[in-house]
Amino acid sequence: DTGVDYTHASFGGPGTLEAYKEAQASEELPSADSGLIDPDKFIGGWDLVGDDYNANSDDPTYQPIPHPDPNPLDCQAAGHGSHVAGTTAGYGVNADGSTFTGDYSSLDADALAEMKVGPGSAPDAQLIGIRVFGCGGSSAVVGQALDYVLDPNGDGDFSDRADVVNMSLGSDHSPANDPENDIVDALSAAGILSVVASGNAGDVTDVGGSPGNSRSSLTVANSVGSHVTLDKIQVDAPEDVAGSASGQYSANFNYTNADPAALSGEAVMAPADNAFGCEAFEEGSLEGKWVWLQWSEGGEFPCGSGVRFNNAEAAGATGVLLDAESNLFDAGIAGNATIPGAQFTLDESNRLRPAAEAGTLKVTLSPEFVGGSSSESGVGDTLNSSSSRGVHGSNGVVKPDVAAPGTQIGSVGVGTGTGTAVMTGTSMATPLVAGIAALVLEGTDYTPYEAKSIIMNTAATDIKDADGEAYGPNRVGS
Repeated sequence: DTGVDYTHASFGGPGTLEAYKEAQASEELPSADSGLIDPDKFIGGWDLVGDDYNANSDDPTYQPIPHPDPNPLDCQAAGHGSHVAGTTAGYGVNADGSTFTGDYSSLDADALAEMKVGPGSAPDAQLIGIRVFGCGGSSAVVGQALDYVLDPNGDGDFSDRADVVNMSLGSDHSPANDPENDIVDALSAAGILSVVASGNAGDVTDVGGSPGNSRSSLTVANSVGSHVTLDKIQVDAPEDVAGSASGQYSANFNYTNADPAALSGEAVMAPADNAFGCEAFEEGSLEGKWVWLQWSEGGEFPCGSGVRFNNAEAAGATGVLLDAESNLFDAGIAGNATIPGAQFTLDESNRLRPAAEAGTLKVTLSPEFVGGSSSESGVGDTLNSSSSRGVHGSNGVVKPDVAAPGTQIGSVGVGTGTGTAVMTGTSMATPLVAGIAALVLEGTDYTPYEAKSIIMNTAATDIKDADGEAYGPNRVGS
Protein backbone atom coordinates (compact mmCIF):
# COMPACT_ATOMS: atom_id res chain seq x y z
CA ASP A 1 0.00 0.00 0.00
CA THR A 2 1.30 3.54 0.72
CA GLY A 3 3.24 2.31 3.76
CA VAL A 4 2.53 2.11 7.49
CA ASP A 5 2.97 4.78 10.16
CA TYR A 6 4.44 2.36 12.70
CA THR A 7 5.06 5.29 15.11
CA HIS A 8 1.29 5.64 15.68
CA ALA A 9 -0.02 4.58 19.09
CA SER A 10 -2.40 2.06 17.50
CA PHE A 11 0.64 0.08 16.32
CA GLY A 12 2.37 0.35 19.69
CA GLY A 13 4.55 3.27 18.60
CA PRO A 14 5.31 6.30 20.78
CA GLY A 15 2.35 8.20 19.36
CA THR A 16 4.02 11.60 18.94
CA LEU A 17 4.52 13.93 15.99
CA GLU A 18 8.21 14.06 16.86
CA ALA A 19 8.53 10.28 16.54
CA TYR A 20 6.94 10.35 13.09
CA LYS A 21 9.30 13.09 11.92
CA GLU A 22 12.32 11.18 13.28
CA ALA A 23 11.24 8.04 11.43
CA GLN A 24 10.57 10.11 8.31
CA ALA A 25 14.15 11.37 8.33
CA SER A 26 15.59 7.85 8.28
CA GLU A 27 16.18 5.77 5.15
CA GLU A 28 16.53 2.70 7.36
CA LEU A 29 13.74 0.96 9.25
CA PRO A 30 14.26 1.98 12.90
CA SER A 31 15.70 -0.74 15.08
CA ALA A 32 13.66 -2.61 17.68
CA ASP A 33 15.39 -0.67 20.48
CA SER A 34 14.95 2.78 18.86
CA GLY A 35 11.72 3.47 20.72
CA LEU A 36 10.04 4.34 17.40
CA ILE A 37 8.63 0.91 16.63
CA ASP A 38 6.92 -1.98 18.40
CA PRO A 39 8.77 -5.07 17.09
CA ASP A 40 5.95 -7.32 18.27
CA LYS A 41 3.54 -5.53 15.94
CA PHE A 42 5.54 -4.25 12.98
CA ILE A 43 7.99 -6.99 12.04
CA GLY A 44 9.47 -5.59 8.84
CA GLY A 45 8.92 -4.52 5.29
CA TRP A 46 10.34 -2.52 2.43
CA ASP A 47 9.70 0.69 0.54
CA LEU A 48 9.94 -0.43 -3.07
CA VAL A 49 9.39 3.00 -4.65
CA GLY A 50 10.16 6.22 -2.68
CA ASP A 51 8.06 9.33 -2.11
CA ASP A 52 8.10 10.81 -5.62
CA TYR A 53 7.26 7.59 -7.49
CA ASN A 54 4.18 7.65 -9.73
CA ALA A 55 3.68 5.11 -12.54
CA ASN A 56 0.76 6.98 -14.14
CA SER A 57 2.10 8.38 -17.40
CA ASP A 58 -0.94 10.65 -17.79
CA ASP A 59 -0.21 12.44 -14.50
CA PRO A 60 1.84 15.67 -14.44
CA THR A 61 3.84 14.15 -11.55
CA TYR A 62 4.76 11.03 -13.57
CA GLN A 63 8.01 9.62 -12.21
CA PRO A 64 8.32 5.90 -12.97
CA ILE A 65 11.80 5.22 -11.58
CA PRO A 66 11.65 3.56 -8.13
CA HIS A 67 14.00 4.67 -5.37
CA PRO A 68 13.69 1.81 -2.86
CA ASP A 69 14.86 1.81 0.74
CA PRO A 70 14.22 -0.37 3.82
CA ASN A 71 11.86 2.11 5.53
CA PRO A 72 8.19 1.62 4.47
CA LEU A 73 6.88 4.58 6.48
CA ASP A 74 3.62 5.97 5.12
CA CYS A 75 3.75 9.39 3.46
CA GLN A 76 1.90 12.14 5.30
CA ALA A 77 0.29 13.19 2.03
CA ALA A 78 -1.10 9.68 1.64
CA GLY A 79 -2.25 7.82 4.77
CA HIS A 80 -4.14 5.10 2.91
CA GLY A 81 -1.83 2.30 4.01
CA SER A 82 -1.83 3.31 7.67
CA HIS A 83 -5.64 3.47 7.70
CA VAL A 84 -5.88 0.03 6.08
CA ALA A 85 -3.30 -1.49 8.45
CA GLY A 86 -5.15 -0.09 11.45
CA THR A 87 -8.40 -1.69 10.31
CA THR A 88 -6.67 -5.04 10.01
CA ALA A 89 -4.36 -5.14 13.01
CA GLY A 90 -4.25 -1.93 15.05
CA TYR A 91 -4.23 -2.35 18.84
CA GLY A 92 -6.58 0.62 19.25
CA VAL A 93 -6.03 3.92 21.05
CA ASN A 94 -7.66 4.96 24.32
CA ALA A 95 -9.33 8.34 24.78
CA ASP A 96 -6.18 9.66 26.50
CA GLY A 97 -4.00 8.75 23.50
CA SER A 98 -2.42 5.66 25.03
CA THR A 99 -2.25 2.32 23.25
CA PHE A 100 -5.04 -0.07 24.27
CA THR A 101 -3.53 -3.03 26.10
CA GLY A 102 -6.64 -4.52 27.70
CA ASP A 103 -8.90 -7.48 27.00
CA TYR A 104 -10.57 -7.15 23.59
CA SER A 105 -13.38 -9.48 24.61
CA SER A 106 -14.36 -6.97 27.31
CA LEU A 107 -15.04 -4.16 24.83
CA ASP A 108 -18.70 -3.38 24.25
CA ALA A 109 -20.20 -0.71 21.99
CA ASP A 110 -20.00 2.00 24.66
CA ALA A 111 -16.33 1.26 25.42
CA LEU A 112 -15.47 1.28 21.73
CA ALA A 113 -17.27 4.60 21.25
CA GLU A 114 -15.05 6.18 23.90
CA MET A 115 -11.82 5.07 22.20
CA LYS A 116 -9.92 7.55 20.07
CA VAL A 117 -9.17 4.84 17.48
CA GLY A 118 -10.88 1.46 17.55
CA PRO A 119 -8.89 -1.77 17.29
CA GLY A 120 -8.48 -3.72 14.08
CA SER A 121 -10.34 -6.95 13.41
CA ALA A 122 -7.22 -9.00 14.27
CA PRO A 123 -5.49 -6.73 16.81
CA ASP A 124 -2.84 -9.27 17.80
CA ALA A 125 -1.75 -10.01 14.23
CA GLN A 126 1.70 -8.89 13.14
CA LEU A 127 2.25 -6.51 10.24
CA ILE A 128 4.68 -6.47 7.32
CA GLY A 129 4.52 -3.24 5.34
CA ILE A 130 5.40 -3.30 1.65
CA ARG A 131 5.16 0.13 0.12
CA VAL A 132 4.21 0.09 -3.57
CA PHE A 133 2.92 3.68 -3.94
CA GLY A 134 4.65 7.02 -3.66
CA CYS A 135 2.85 9.94 -2.05
CA GLY A 136 0.35 9.87 -4.91
CA GLY A 137 -0.43 8.22 -8.22
CA SER A 138 -0.32 4.60 -9.33
CA SER A 139 2.08 1.66 -9.10
CA ALA A 140 3.74 -0.89 -11.38
CA VAL A 141 5.60 -2.88 -8.70
CA VAL A 142 2.77 -4.93 -7.16
CA GLY A 143 4.18 -8.12 -8.69
CA GLN A 144 7.54 -7.44 -7.06
CA ALA A 145 5.79 -6.84 -3.74
CA LEU A 146 3.98 -10.17 -3.99
CA ASP A 147 7.32 -11.92 -4.51
CA TYR A 148 8.43 -10.27 -1.27
CA VAL A 149 5.54 -11.60 0.81
CA LEU A 150 6.39 -15.14 -0.32
CA ASP A 151 10.10 -14.85 0.48
CA PRO A 152 10.85 -11.78 2.64
CA ASN A 153 14.58 -12.42 3.03
CA GLY A 154 15.14 -13.81 -0.47
CA ASP A 155 16.75 -17.06 0.65
CA GLY A 156 14.43 -19.40 -1.27
CA ASP A 157 12.90 -20.74 1.96
CA PHE A 158 9.21 -19.81 2.07
CA SER A 159 8.63 -20.75 5.73
CA ASP A 160 8.85 -17.06 6.72
CA ARG A 161 6.13 -16.05 4.25
CA ALA A 162 3.18 -13.90 5.19
CA ASP A 163 -0.12 -15.69 5.87
CA VAL A 164 -2.46 -13.02 4.45
CA VAL A 165 -1.76 -10.17 2.05
CA ASN A 166 -4.15 -7.23 1.93
CA MET A 167 -4.36 -5.40 -1.39
CA SER A 168 -6.59 -2.35 -1.16
CA LEU A 169 -5.65 -1.55 -4.73
CA GLY A 170 -6.45 -2.55 -8.27
CA SER A 171 -6.94 -1.49 -11.86
CA ASP A 172 -10.48 -1.08 -13.19
CA HIS A 173 -11.52 -3.06 -16.28
CA SER A 174 -8.38 -5.23 -16.27
CA PRO A 175 -9.11 -8.65 -17.80
CA ALA A 176 -9.35 -11.78 -15.68
CA ASN A 177 -6.23 -13.17 -17.39
CA ASP A 178 -4.07 -10.22 -16.27
CA PRO A 179 -0.57 -11.55 -15.39
CA GLU A 180 -0.88 -10.10 -11.88
CA ASN A 181 -3.72 -12.57 -11.30
CA ASP A 182 -1.40 -15.46 -12.13
CA ILE A 183 0.90 -14.27 -9.35
CA VAL A 184 -2.00 -14.14 -6.88
CA ASP A 185 -3.07 -17.66 -7.81
CA ALA A 186 0.52 -18.90 -7.45
CA LEU A 187 0.68 -17.35 -3.97
CA SER A 188 -2.55 -19.15 -3.04
CA ALA A 189 -1.00 -22.45 -4.08
CA ALA A 190 2.00 -21.58 -1.90
CA GLY A 191 -0.21 -20.94 1.15
CA ILE A 192 -0.83 -17.18 1.11
CA LEU A 193 -4.38 -15.80 0.97
CA SER A 194 -4.78 -12.54 -0.98
CA VAL A 195 -7.66 -10.34 0.18
CA VAL A 196 -8.34 -7.74 -2.51
CA ALA A 197 -10.56 -4.69 -2.96
CA SER A 198 -13.27 -5.00 -5.61
CA GLY A 199 -12.86 -1.33 -6.63
CA ASN A 200 -14.94 1.83 -6.51
CA ALA A 201 -16.19 2.21 -10.08
CA GLY A 202 -19.87 1.41 -9.54
CA ASP A 203 -22.45 -0.85 -11.11
CA VAL A 204 -20.72 -1.69 -14.40
CA THR A 205 -20.14 -5.27 -15.48
CA ASP A 206 -16.43 -6.21 -15.64
CA VAL A 207 -15.31 -2.92 -14.06
CA GLY A 208 -13.96 -4.77 -11.01
CA GLY A 209 -10.51 -5.45 -12.38
CA SER A 210 -7.18 -7.02 -11.45
CA PRO A 211 -6.05 -8.35 -9.02
CA GLY A 212 -9.56 -8.54 -7.51
CA ASN A 213 -10.80 -10.67 -10.41
CA SER A 214 -8.16 -13.35 -9.82
CA ARG A 215 -9.72 -16.77 -9.33
CA SER A 216 -8.30 -17.56 -5.88
CA SER A 217 -8.38 -14.14 -4.20
CA LEU A 218 -10.95 -13.20 -1.56
CA THR A 219 -12.43 -10.06 -3.13
CA VAL A 220 -14.42 -7.59 -1.06
CA ALA A 221 -17.32 -5.24 -1.83
CA ASN A 222 -18.14 -2.11 0.21
CA SER A 223 -21.30 -2.22 2.30
CA VAL A 224 -22.70 0.39 4.68
CA GLY A 225 -22.60 -0.68 8.30
CA SER A 226 -25.08 0.27 10.98
CA HIS A 227 -22.57 2.71 12.48
CA VAL A 228 -20.53 5.38 10.67
CA THR A 229 -17.70 7.67 11.79
CA LEU A 230 -17.82 11.37 10.98
CA ASP A 231 -15.69 14.44 11.59
CA LYS A 232 -16.75 17.13 14.05
CA ILE A 233 -17.19 20.70 12.88
CA GLN A 234 -17.45 23.23 15.69
CA VAL A 235 -20.05 25.92 15.07
CA ASP A 236 -18.95 29.05 16.96
CA ALA A 237 -21.76 31.39 15.87
CA PRO A 238 -24.57 32.33 15.76
CA GLU A 239 -25.61 31.36 19.26
CA ASP A 240 -28.85 29.64 18.28
CA VAL A 241 -27.01 26.95 16.26
CA ALA A 242 -23.66 26.93 18.09
CA GLY A 243 -22.16 23.59 19.13
CA SER A 244 -21.04 20.45 17.34
CA ALA A 245 -21.97 19.60 13.76
CA SER A 246 -21.15 16.45 11.79
CA GLY A 247 -19.57 16.06 8.38
CA GLN A 248 -16.29 15.22 6.70
CA TYR A 249 -13.06 17.18 6.27
CA SER A 250 -11.27 17.56 2.94
CA ALA A 251 -8.55 14.95 2.41
CA ASN A 252 -5.72 16.89 0.77
CA PHE A 253 -5.20 19.53 3.47
CA ASN A 254 -2.83 18.71 6.35
CA TYR A 255 -4.87 19.61 9.43
CA THR A 256 -2.27 18.21 11.86
CA ASN A 257 0.42 20.73 10.89
CA ALA A 258 -1.89 23.68 10.18
CA ASP A 259 -1.88 26.97 12.08
CA PRO A 260 -4.99 26.76 14.31
CA ALA A 261 -5.91 30.31 13.27
CA ALA A 262 -6.26 29.09 9.69
CA LEU A 263 -8.88 26.54 10.73
CA SER A 264 -11.54 29.08 11.77
CA GLY A 265 -13.56 31.37 9.60
CA GLU A 266 -16.76 33.29 8.91
CA ALA A 267 -18.84 31.88 6.08
CA VAL A 268 -20.59 33.58 3.19
CA MET A 269 -22.81 32.03 0.53
CA ALA A 270 -21.47 31.72 -2.99
CA PRO A 271 -23.34 33.93 -5.47
CA ALA A 272 -26.40 32.23 -6.95
CA ASP A 273 -24.95 32.24 -10.48
CA ASN A 274 -21.92 30.25 -9.27
CA ALA A 275 -23.45 28.28 -6.40
CA PHE A 276 -21.31 25.20 -7.10
CA GLY A 277 -18.04 27.13 -7.36
CA CYS A 278 -17.18 25.45 -10.65
CA GLU A 279 -16.50 28.79 -12.35
CA ALA A 280 -14.01 31.46 -11.32
CA PHE A 281 -15.27 33.97 -8.76
CA GLU A 282 -14.72 37.69 -9.08
CA GLU A 283 -11.20 38.50 -7.93
CA GLY A 284 -11.10 39.43 -4.24
CA SER A 285 -14.84 38.80 -3.78
CA LEU A 286 -14.28 36.17 -1.06
CA GLU A 287 -11.33 37.83 0.66
CA GLY A 288 -10.76 36.42 4.15
CA LYS A 289 -14.00 34.42 4.16
CA TRP A 290 -15.04 30.78 4.05
CA VAL A 291 -17.45 30.18 1.17
CA TRP A 292 -20.51 27.89 1.32
CA LEU A 293 -20.88 25.94 -1.92
CA GLN A 294 -23.64 23.68 -3.17
CA TRP A 295 -22.21 20.19 -3.62
CA SER A 296 -24.61 18.52 -6.04
CA GLU A 297 -28.01 18.76 -7.61
CA GLY A 298 -30.06 15.60 -7.74
CA GLY A 299 -26.90 13.55 -7.34
CA GLU A 300 -25.23 15.26 -10.32
CA PHE A 301 -21.80 16.83 -9.75
CA PRO A 302 -20.92 19.64 -12.15
CA CYS A 303 -17.22 19.52 -11.14
CA GLY A 304 -14.87 18.01 -8.58
CA SER A 305 -13.94 19.42 -5.21
CA GLY A 306 -10.39 20.36 -6.26
CA VAL A 307 -11.69 22.80 -8.88
CA ARG A 308 -14.07 24.37 -6.35
CA PHE A 309 -11.40 24.82 -3.68
CA ASN A 310 -8.98 26.33 -6.20
CA ASN A 311 -11.58 28.78 -7.50
CA ALA A 312 -12.50 29.81 -3.96
CA GLU A 313 -8.87 30.32 -2.97
CA ALA A 314 -8.15 32.36 -6.11
CA ALA A 315 -10.92 34.78 -5.03
CA GLY A 316 -9.38 35.17 -1.56
CA ALA A 317 -11.34 32.54 0.37
CA THR A 318 -9.54 30.96 3.33
CA GLY A 319 -11.81 27.92 3.60
CA VAL A 320 -14.70 26.07 1.96
CA LEU A 321 -17.95 24.60 3.30
CA LEU A 322 -20.01 22.20 1.23
CA ASP A 323 -23.58 21.06 1.76
CA ALA A 324 -24.91 17.56 1.02
CA GLU A 325 -28.04 15.79 -0.16
CA SER A 326 -27.57 12.84 2.19
CA ASN A 327 -26.52 12.04 5.73
CA LEU A 328 -24.23 9.33 4.37
CA PHE A 329 -21.19 10.11 2.23
CA ASP A 330 -20.53 7.64 -0.61
CA ALA A 331 -17.00 9.05 -0.95
CA GLY A 332 -14.66 11.61 0.55
CA ILE A 333 -13.88 15.08 -0.74
CA ALA A 334 -10.34 15.85 -1.86
CA GLY A 335 -10.23 19.66 -1.79
CA ASN A 336 -6.73 21.08 -2.21
CA ALA A 337 -3.58 21.19 -0.09
CA THR A 338 -3.64 24.92 0.68
CA ILE A 339 -7.00 25.79 2.29
CA PRO A 340 -9.16 23.73 4.68
CA GLY A 341 -12.73 22.71 4.13
CA ALA A 342 -15.54 20.43 5.22
CA GLN A 343 -18.81 18.99 3.99
CA PHE A 344 -21.89 18.95 6.24
CA THR A 345 -24.38 16.09 6.32
CA LEU A 346 -27.86 16.79 4.92
CA ASP A 347 -29.37 17.45 8.36
CA GLU A 348 -26.54 19.79 9.32
CA SER A 349 -26.74 21.55 5.93
CA ASN A 350 -30.42 22.30 6.44
CA ARG A 351 -29.83 23.45 10.02
CA LEU A 352 -26.90 25.78 9.26
CA ARG A 353 -27.65 27.13 5.78
CA PRO A 354 -29.83 30.03 7.07
CA ALA A 355 -26.92 31.29 9.18
CA ALA A 356 -24.61 31.15 6.17
CA GLU A 357 -27.16 33.05 4.10
CA ALA A 358 -27.34 35.69 6.85
CA GLY A 359 -23.54 35.94 6.98
CA THR A 360 -23.43 35.03 10.68
CA LEU A 361 -22.05 31.49 10.50
CA LYS A 362 -18.60 30.94 11.99
CA VAL A 363 -16.92 27.51 12.18
CA THR A 364 -13.74 25.92 13.51
CA LEU A 365 -12.03 22.72 12.36
CA SER A 366 -9.31 20.90 14.30
CA PRO A 367 -7.18 17.78 13.88
CA GLU A 368 -8.56 16.73 17.26
CA PHE A 369 -12.07 16.71 15.75
CA VAL A 370 -11.27 14.21 12.97
CA GLY A 371 -13.36 11.12 13.67
CA GLY A 372 -14.82 12.99 16.61
CA SER A 373 -18.45 12.43 15.68
CA SER A 374 -20.43 9.32 14.92
CA SER A 375 -23.96 8.24 14.26
CA GLU A 376 -26.18 5.36 13.30
CA SER A 377 -26.25 5.22 9.52
CA GLY A 378 -29.95 4.33 9.37
CA VAL A 379 -29.22 2.30 6.24
CA GLY A 380 -27.13 -0.57 7.59
CA ASP A 381 -26.55 -3.66 5.45
CA THR A 382 -26.97 -1.73 2.22
CA LEU A 383 -24.43 -1.30 -0.57
CA ASN A 384 -22.28 1.75 -1.17
CA SER A 385 -23.23 2.65 -4.73
CA SER A 386 -19.58 3.18 -5.71
CA SER A 387 -18.65 -0.45 -5.00
CA SER A 388 -17.57 -2.15 -8.24
CA ARG A 389 -19.60 -4.87 -9.91
CA GLY A 390 -17.54 -7.95 -10.78
CA VAL A 391 -16.79 -9.81 -13.97
CA HIS A 392 -19.52 -11.22 -16.19
CA GLY A 393 -18.96 -14.79 -14.97
CA SER A 394 -18.93 -16.82 -18.16
CA ASN A 395 -15.24 -17.63 -17.68
CA GLY A 396 -15.99 -19.34 -14.36
CA VAL A 397 -14.92 -16.50 -12.07
CA VAL A 398 -17.62 -14.82 -9.99
CA LYS A 399 -16.57 -11.67 -8.13
CA PRO A 400 -16.73 -10.08 -5.59
CA ASP A 401 -16.69 -12.87 -2.98
CA VAL A 402 -18.05 -11.13 0.11
CA ALA A 403 -19.08 -7.67 1.34
CA ALA A 404 -17.97 -5.83 4.47
CA PRO A 405 -18.47 -2.34 5.93
CA GLY A 406 -16.22 0.15 4.16
CA THR A 407 -18.20 3.39 4.37
CA GLN A 408 -17.06 6.21 6.68
CA ILE A 409 -14.61 4.04 8.58
CA GLY A 410 -12.48 5.55 11.34
CA SER A 411 -8.93 4.18 11.63
CA VAL A 412 -5.31 5.29 12.01
CA GLY A 413 -4.46 8.81 10.84
CA VAL A 414 -0.93 9.00 9.43
CA GLY A 415 1.49 11.42 11.10
CA THR A 416 -0.95 12.30 13.88
CA GLY A 417 0.59 10.25 16.67
CA THR A 418 -2.71 9.18 18.17
CA GLY A 419 -5.30 10.54 15.76
CA THR A 420 -7.99 9.24 13.47
CA ALA A 421 -8.68 9.41 9.75
CA VAL A 422 -12.06 8.67 8.20
CA MET A 423 -12.13 7.05 4.76
CA THR A 424 -14.60 5.30 2.47
CA GLY A 425 -14.18 2.65 -0.22
CA THR A 426 -13.65 -1.02 -0.90
CA SER A 427 -10.14 -0.25 0.36
CA MET A 428 -11.63 0.12 3.83
CA ALA A 429 -13.82 -3.00 3.62
CA THR A 430 -10.95 -5.22 2.46
CA PRO A 431 -8.68 -4.99 5.55
CA LEU A 432 -11.61 -5.80 7.83
CA VAL A 433 -11.90 -9.12 5.97
CA ALA A 434 -8.11 -9.59 5.90
CA GLY A 435 -8.14 -9.45 9.70
CA ILE A 436 -11.01 -11.93 9.83
CA ALA A 437 -8.96 -14.21 7.54
CA ALA A 438 -6.06 -14.03 10.00
CA LEU A 439 -8.41 -15.09 12.81
CA VAL A 440 -9.76 -17.98 10.72
CA LEU A 441 -6.24 -19.17 9.88
CA GLU A 442 -4.81 -18.79 13.38
CA GLY A 443 -3.83 -22.12 14.93
CA THR A 444 -5.05 -24.16 11.95
CA ASP A 445 -3.58 -25.83 8.90
CA TYR A 446 -6.26 -24.44 6.60
CA THR A 447 -5.25 -23.67 3.04
CA PRO A 448 -6.10 -20.22 1.61
CA TYR A 449 -8.92 -21.89 -0.34
CA GLU A 450 -10.42 -23.34 2.85
CA ALA A 451 -10.17 -20.04 4.73
CA LYS A 452 -11.80 -18.22 1.81
CA SER A 453 -14.58 -20.82 1.70
CA ILE A 454 -15.24 -20.56 5.44
CA ILE A 455 -15.51 -16.77 5.28
CA MET A 456 -17.85 -16.84 2.27
CA ASN A 457 -20.03 -19.62 3.65
CA THR A 458 -20.46 -17.98 7.05
CA ALA A 459 -21.33 -14.51 5.72
CA ALA A 460 -24.66 -14.15 7.49
CA THR A 461 -26.13 -10.90 6.18
CA ASP A 462 -27.90 -10.11 2.93
CA ILE A 463 -26.91 -6.76 1.45
CA LYS A 464 -30.09 -5.14 0.18
CA ASP A 465 -31.10 -2.30 -2.09
CA ALA A 466 -33.44 0.57 -1.25
CA ASP A 467 -36.47 -1.65 -1.93
CA GLY A 468 -35.28 -4.34 0.46
CA GLU A 469 -34.28 -6.77 -2.30
CA ALA A 470 -31.04 -8.71 -1.83
CA TYR A 471 -28.26 -8.04 -4.36
CA GLY A 472 -26.86 -10.92 -6.42
CA PRO A 473 -23.32 -12.30 -6.06
CA ASN A 474 -21.79 -10.33 -8.96
CA ARG A 475 -22.54 -7.17 -6.96
CA VAL A 476 -21.87 -8.17 -3.32
CA GLY A 477 -20.55 -11.74 -3.28
CA SER A 478 -22.00 -14.25 -0.84
